[in-house]
Amino acid sequence: IRELLQQAAICEPPRQSKAHEVQPCLPAYSAFLRERICAWTGERHPLAGLRILVDAGGGAGGFYASMVLARLGADVEGSLYLEPDGTFAGHLPNPEQEGTLSALAAAVLEREADLGIAFDTDVDRAALVDRDGRILNRNRLIALISAVLAPDHPRGVIVTDSITSTGLARFIEAQGMRHHRFKRGYKNVIDEARRLCDEGRDAPLAIET
Repeated sequence: IRELLQQAAICEPPRQSKAHEVQPCLPAYSAFLRERICAWTGERHPLAGLRILVDAGGGAGGFYASMVLARLGADVEGSLYLEPDGTFAGHLPNPEQEGTLSALAAAVLEREADLGIAFDTDVDRAALVDRDGRILNRNRLIALISAVLAPDHPRGVIVTDSITSTGLARFIEAQGMRHHRFKRGYKNVIDEARRLCDEGRDAPLAIET
């Protein structure tokens, strides 16, 4: 990637290889995600019997419903705005704003789903809606992930950006883990978690609010 950017900066065409192969990335990426989930759960269809709705907001995350969740056994019927739509006619895909999650919360309640997942445009932010229509995003999402990680990472360090709440810190500490706030920016929190791991600390999660 760095070489391509350097070539683009000086307006030189990229060097052509003698042989190349073009493959779509989403099937391979989706298979990678499914394999990780199956390995973690020890089951081939770990989501069988669950109804999970995805609200992609017209962004790039619609594939997650059909190519990941459905193939792991979930019923995804009733998911929202899965087709990419640059006009975002349904609503702006911002899982950090609770108002944008109202359609997903209503769909979860109407279809008696077990879970709702909302993505932003490029699928690097998410929020959850539980079966009662309650929204789990920002601090609450980090708290949920921490609770999942805690049994396998006693005294592990959760690295977040600086704007998390003191309530989250208390929750993480109650799980037997440590909350480590760091400067904002996803690369910053990732690099800090790597630094801690290099020092021999267990830092299983680096995440922005």
